[in-house]
Order: sequence, then structure tokens, then C-alpha cells
Amino acid sequence: MSSHPTPGTPPPTGIDRWIRDARLGSKEALGQMLEGCRQYLLLVANEQFDPDLQDKLGPSDIVQETFLDAQPLDPQGCGFGR
Repeated sequence: MSSHPTPGTPPPTGIDRWIRDARLGSKEALGQMLEGCRQYLLLVANEQFDPDLQDKLGPSDIVQETFLDAQPLDPQGCGFGR
């Protein structure tokens, strides 16, 4: 995958750039993408969280685990668009 835009195509910005860079193995770009989703994921986790589990973990723990799971073992294999 090339990191150069197609001639005549504007360079990607924002989330498009983060996705492109994460696909190319950038851990920083992957981190930026995940941080951009943190508040939404916390909202969903809070809405879906089973209160019976509260003694063991909380919604923020679920979000953190999700972020850890999103880290690729192979930096070239982020999994976006596969």
C-alpha cells in the first residue's frame, strides 16, 4: 500500500489520514483513532454495562480492554479494510 495520494487527489485529512497511517503501521495514528472514539465507547459501555459486574470491573475497564485488543501484534496488520 502506498502512502502517496493518487495524482489529482487531495491528501487525506483527519480520520482518513489516521486510518491510512494505521494501515501502514503507525501506532500513533492508531492511538489517535482510538482516542477519538473513547467518549462514544464509554457512553455505549455505560449503557450496556451489567451492574452485577461492578465489583469486578467498570465501563472504563471495558473500553481500555478494547483499546488493548485493537493493538495489532503485527504492526503491518492493523486489520483495517481487510
